[in-house]
Amino acid sequence: MSAELISVILVAAGLLVALGGCFFAGFAWLKRRIDERFDKLDQRFDQIHERFGKIEEQFVNVDQRFGKMARQFDTIDERTGRLQAELNEAKAAGPPEGAHERPAFPRLSPVCSANRQSPPGAHFPKMGCNGPTRRSQH
Repeated sequence: MSAELISVILVAAGLLVALGGCFFAGFAWLKRRIDERFDKLDQRFDQIHERFGKIEEQFVNVDQRFGKMARQFDTIDERTGRLQAELNEAKAAGPPEGAHERPAFPRLSPVCSANRQSPPGAHFPKMGCNGPTRRSQH
């Protein structure tokens, strides 16, 4: 073997070692950068997980409130049912003894007339558009 051939082989081997070292350094640098990015990403996911935890707690609170409201609606429904039953019993029993009729009040018609008469048997003055008429004040 000649010295030139040995020097070419040594240079090629040195070049392969240098390129291997560069590849190794490049991959180590790339791994470190990816690890840093993933660490930041993991922190963000942890923050999002905490937010979702808080939101889940709020949903649990709202669900408990809805449960309380449902129970209150159930009690209101029971009370309403009892009141309806009592009202139906009272209606079936008829008016209480000694009850008197309500007084009859005149109904005002939408047409304003100065000649409007009080209903027969009513003890109300004759009413005009602006209150009692002069004839009814004597």
